[in-house]
Parts: sequence; structure tokens; C-alpha cells
Amino acid sequence: MGCVRHARAASVAFLLFCTLLSPGSSRGQDTAVVRNMGMFFPSATSQNNWNLSLGILTMTTPEDVTEEVRVRVPAVDAHVLRRVYKGFYLDGRLLAQGVQNHLSVGGRWAHRLNDKFSFSLGDDVAYWRGSLPIQGFDCTASGWMNYPSISLGLRSRRDLLFTVKAEMLILTNYSFVIEGKAREYDTDLVSGSAFSLYMEQPFFKKSYITLGFTLAYTDFLWATWSLFESFDRNLLYPQITTSLVL
Repeated sequence: MGCVRHARAASVAFLLFCTLLSPGSSRGQDTAVVRNMGMFFPSATSQNNWNLSLGILTMTTPEDVTEEVRVRVPAVDAHVLRRVYKGFYLDGRLLAQGVQNHLSVGGRWAHRLNDKFSFSLGDDVAYWRGSLPIQGFDCTASGWMNYPSISLGLRSRRDLLFTVKAEMLILTNYSFVIEGKAREYDTDLVSGSAFSLYMEQPFFKKSYITLGFTLAYTDFLWATWSLFESFDRNLLYPQITTSLVL
């Protein structure tokens, strides 16, 4: 329960911070919301509707963990956005691999600086769970994470959307159950950081295609929990995102 309280407190603090930063005049705030079909570009849609994308996220494990073999682990990537009020919008994302899954829900506040540049502040709360039912070694794991972030976007003349995103990776809680024996830890630990570059462009009719590259530098990545690395140091985890905005 402690992790849930921390997550709620972080979300409330983020919303209060965004409220203090938001412009006083409604006219200035309206300019922060423009028509947008990108999923990562820091600008909410111009209407209170849903944006949905489906794709694949591929993660590569470092050699330090898997020794000579580099394991590429794909995950189904389902991403939804919904504008709730002017520059504020909700962001939900599901990464599913079957053996392990990751669900995040968060809020964003986006502001357009001019015709080309926009930025946003955000915070996501995520829950992940994995299961490894191997005979003689039945193990499950789960945990809560928090992802405060800031994004800067560039809109080109040809409606290409470029976004640079930086986020902190905070592990608030995790637990393991091995052969019926449970262990739970409350950490509130900043395990690392991640930096991403996304390019989104028109694809067909009203759809957009997304290509992204992420470098996570952390000592814990939810998708590699089952590797049980024997050391505690930050490693680089490259990730590639490809998706289609429907």
C-alpha cells in the first residue's frame, strides 16, 4: 500500500505543478492545443477524442547480463491518448509479452511555444507483472514504477513530428514469489533514466507512423527481471518502437 500512496502523491504534485505553470489567460492556453495525430509529440489533440496506436517495442538485453548472447525481446505496444482539458491529456500504454506485461497510466500538460516547438511535462504510474512457471522453479514477480518526464517537440513544414523525451525511472515497490515464498520491498529508488527520440509522420489518409529509439540507463528493467543478474550497476538497454496511429 505504501507504493500506491507514493504514486498518488506524485501524481497530485504533478497536477498542482502544471496548474501553477499554466498561463492565466484562456486565450494563451488555447494556443497550446493544436491538431496532432502523433502519440509522443508534446501536444494534445484539438478535440476530446481518443487517439490509438498499435505496434511493436523491441528491447535488447546487454551482454553483461546474457554474456555472449544478445536477446531481443519484442512486446506488443498499445498506446492511447485522450485530451481532458485544454493542454491537459491522459496517456495510457500497455506493453504485453505474455510472460511479462507492463501497464502505465499518466497525465501530461502540453504547451506550444511557437509554430514549430512544443514541450510537455508528464508523470506515469506503472504496474508490471511477470510469471515464469518452470518445473522446479515456479517464480512470479511484480512491482510499481514511476516515470516523471519532460518532452520537447519540433513540427516541420511537412508535418513531420520530432520529439526528444527524458524521463526518470523510479522503482517504488517490487515483490518476488519463488516456490511459494514471498518477498516484498518498498524502495522509492531512482533506478536510472531514459532518453528517447521519436519521429512521427503521415502514413495513409489520417493515420501516422511512429519510429522511436530509446536508451534506458538503469540497474533495473522490468522486462529483464527473470534474468536475475548477480550485480548491481547501471547498464544500457536499447529499445526500438514502431507503431501505427489508427
